[in-house]
Amino acid sequence: MNPCDEIKKMVRRIPGGWDVLAVICGGTKTGDTLRQCFSPDSRYVPNLLDACAISDYAISIQSPDCYAFVNAIAATAGGFVRLDPNAPRAETLLDATVGLMQDSTAVLGAVTAARADSVISDNERKEIERHASKVIADMQAVLAEVARENEAAHLRVAK
Repeated sequence: MNPCDEIKKMVRRIPGGWDVLAVICGGTKTGDTLRQCFSPDSRYVPNLLDACAISDYAISIQSPDCYAFVNAIAATAGGFVRLDPNAPRAETLLDATVGLMQDSTAVLGAVTAARADSVISDNERKEIERHASKVIADMQAVLAEVARENEAAHLRVAK
C-alpha cells in the first residue's frame, strides 16, 4: 500500500469539495491547487502536513475510506491497521471468510503473474497492493464478525 495513493483515494470521498480541504490545510493552498496535487494521475507527492490534517478531518467525520492513509502508514511499518467503520459489512462470518479466501487467491495470482518474468513492474506492484488492501479489509471483516458472533453467544448464555 502506498500512502500517497491512499490519501489521494481518501480525499475524493470527503464531503465539501476542494475549498473545504483548503481550509482544513490551513489556507496555505487554494482548492484548485489541492485538486491538482491530489488528482489520481498527479505526479506531485502530497505534503505530509496536509495529508495528516486531511486524514484527521476525515476520521473525525467518519467519511468513507477515512482510515486509508493511516492504514497505509501503519502497514508500511508492520503496524496495527484500523477497521474502517464505513466499510461494507459481511452478511455472515462465512461470507467474510469466503471473501478473505477469494481476495487472498487474487494476491497469489497477481504475485505469481508478476514474478513470471522475474521483474515486478510498477503496475504489477500497484495491482498486488490493491489486492493486498482488500485482504486486510477482509481479515478485519472476519475479525469483526467473529467478535459479533462471540458477543451474541455471550448474550444468549446470559439470558
